[in-house]
Amino acid sequence: MGPAPFRATTSSPSAGDLAHTVDLERGTVRVDGGEPRDTTSRVTHVFWRVEGDRWLVHRHADLPPADQRRS
Repeated sequence: MGPAPFRATTSSPSAGDLAHTVDLERGTVRVDGGEPRDTTSRVTHVFWRVEGDRWLVHRHADLPPADQRRS
């Protein structure tokens, strides 16, 4: 199994030298040789502008909460 493509939905407001994105990353993963599984992660990135370039200075990812409407 090769690299899995991920799709992201992004919101990216910026203020001065700071910018952030809030993404949902979706892809297919395989853990410890198991079966491939679809996955979704909530991801936040924080970027700092240094000499005109954006540098990633923080990344956080977690699993979205379960959909309470399905219980």
